[in-house]
Amino acid sequence: MPPEQMQPRRRPLIGRRGLRWLAGALLVLAATALAVASVGGTATPRKAASHLKASSRCAGMPPKAVASLRWRPSRAGRQRVDVTVLKDGFATRRFDSSSRLGRTRNHVTWRRVKGEARHYWRVLTAVNHRWYRSATGSFAGPGCVGTDLQPQRP
Repeated sequence: MPPEQMQPRRRPLIGRRGLRWLAGALLVLAATALAVASVGGTATPRKAASHLKASSRCAGMPPKAVASLRWRPSRAGRQRVDVTVLKDGFATRRFDSSSRLGRTRNHVTWRRVKGEARHYWRVLTAVNHRWYRSATGSFAGPGCVGTDLQPQRP
């Protein structure tokens, strides 16, 4: 081949070592993007209980008010349930609490229902010595007829 037809030999922009480094960096970026997407962006995993549901009824003889409280636990740590009849009861620290519950527990039968009052409740989950609270749910106490009709003991 005559010299005027010969193309000069092109040197690659990146050598083999650079290509390996670039391929490794792209793999790290792709793995990081996949991990962030699977967690749901930059959001942290759910630590508080959710999906609170409550119902109340009269039970026993004489009839006494009880409430069935249900929720979806986060399973991140031990839990407890707080209940108050005051609208600002949680803010002013005037509420009753259950004993500590296991991380998978999803219901409580609350027997300290106060008449027909509106009750507010929440579930707290302990994670690394910090309490994460759920949204606040509410229920009305039932009107249990018959408690006043029982004979009184002197």
